[in-house]
Amino acid sequence: QTGPSSDSEVVPLNLTPALVIDKTVASVTDTNGNGLTDAGDVINYNVKVSNTGNVTLTGVTVVDPLTGQNISAETIAVGASKDFASTYTISQADVDGNGGGDGDIDNTATADSDQTGPSSDSEVVPLNLTPAIDIEKLVKVDGATAFVDADTATGPNTFEGTPVQFKFTVTNTGNVTLSDITVSDSDFDLSGLTGDANGSLAGYQIATLAPSGSVDILYTQSAATVGQHTDTGTASTTFNGSTVSDMDDANYFGFDAGVCGLTPGFWSQHLWAWDGNSSTD
Repeated sequence: QTGPSSDSEVVPLNLTPALVIDKTVASVTDTNGNGLTDAGDVINYNVKVSNTGNVTLTGVTVVDPLTGQNISAETIAVGASKDFASTYTISQADVDGNGGGDGDIDNTATADSDQTGPSSDSEVVPLNLTPAIDIEKLVKVDGATAFVDADTATGPNTFEGTPVQFKFTVTNTGNVTLSDITVSDSDFDLSGLTGDANGSLAGYQIATLAPSGSVDILYTQSAATVGQHTDTGTASTTFNGSTVSDMDDANYFGFDAGVCGLTPGFWSQHLWAWDGNSSTD
């Protein structure tokens, strides 16, 4: 007696897509084994992206400009999560620049999906900056073949008036590049010597010195003086407003050529002074 009759009901769904990103530092590989977080070390990151909503997430992306991470087209089911690893090798420029000025490596990753807006999370890895410099002042007399490290008196012996050579070895013993280093001496003017980066300034100038790098500076005193001679070499610069410096002494003893060798006892105790000259031996 009738045709079909239909009726409908609508039940709205509550769709709540949600995405959470959690960026962490899994570890730092101490490549050079010095116990510091510095140039050459590798930061190992992990990014966990979780679907905390009630809709499957598609087209999930993870982007990290620092590490170059660029994940795309991922799908994450409701209640599930995925981990994405990446690494960053700390450069010498990072260390020299004090991590951009705040003393650390800042890193931010961003996750997004077709169903959500972007979400970001950051991690900070502090750097260990240890600026340090070392200077060794060595001395050589009487045409010797090798310099000696005579930090304390008396040092090697020579006659007054003979040339004395000094060698200053400046080494960057820290982990940051040092710039505008001044090398000076308590008794001698080192400016203008071979290799001086700016002869118009007082002292010998080293423009830059990388970690573990060293520079040798040679200076000749034309005539040794009589008696005990002690003078001090200094290397100095600044890093981030703090002074970085070191000092080292060199010694020699100069005999008066006019009175030396008058007794047999002198010659028996100073065999180095025999030069084959009958007028002085």
